[in-house]
Amino acid sequence: MKINKTQVFVGLVILVAAYFVAQPLFASMKGSVPESTNFTRIATEREFDSIIENAGSRLIVLDLYADWCGPCRVLHPTLLALANKYAGKASFYRVNVDANPKIAAAFGTNGIPYVVFVKDRKAIESLVGVNPSKEYEKIIIGTINPNGQQKAPGIAL
Repeated sequence: MKINKTQVFVGLVILVAAYFVAQPLFASMKGSVPESTNFTRIATEREFDSIIENAGSRLIVLDLYADWCGPCRVLHPTLLALANKYAGKASFYRVNVDANPKIAAAFGTNGIPYVVFVKDRKAIESLVGVNPSKEYEKIIIGTINPNGQQKAPGIAL
C-alpha cells in the first residue's frame, strides 16, 4: 500500500485535532485529587542532596517524571492521594528528569514514570511505569517500620 502526501497530511491533522480535544480532559483531571503539602517538587541537585541527608530514617518517595510524559500525568493523581494518606509517615517528592538528569542517572532510570523508595539514604525499592495504587501502597506499608529498622538492603546514595 502506497501512502501519498494527502494521506500523511490528513493523518497529521487528525493527530493535532486529537491533541486539542484531549487537553481539556487532562485539565479536568487536575482537580480530582486535592494537592498535597506532602508532595514537593525538587528543583536542584543541592535541594535533593539536602532532602536525602536530612531525612534520617523517614521514607522518601521520589517520582521521577517529565512534563511531556503522558503516563507520568496519569500516575500523578495516584501519588498525590498516597501523599495525602501517608502524610507524617512518608515524604513525597517529584523530580523532573529533564531538569535534573544527574539525579535520574544516579538511580539508573531507564524509563519514566519511575518511582523510587528511599530510606536511610538507600534506594530500597522502585517501580517503573504506571502501576496500580496498591503496588505503591504495599511498598510504603512494608517499608514504614516503627522500630526504625531498614526493611531491605539497597543502593547507597
